[in-house]
Amino acid sequence: MEKFNADFAYTVDAGPIGELEYENFNAATAKISIQGTNIHPGTAKNMMVNSMLIGMELNSMLPVNERPE
Repeated sequence: MEKFNADFAYTVDAGPIGELEYENFNAATAKISIQGTNIHPGTAKNMMVNSMLIGMELNSMLPVNERPE
């Protein structure tokens, strides 16, 4: 915005005529590492940690209306 000396700037994008969106696009990222515990099934009781299940539980905790998709 400094290059064209403006206090505010707007993005014009294709959409239905008369539609106004007031949300902000943010391309921020986050890296999450989940590590489980791999163990032989014969001795896994109360010791094995399934990283995929932890990831699914984390995903289910995200607010449905705030997910990017």
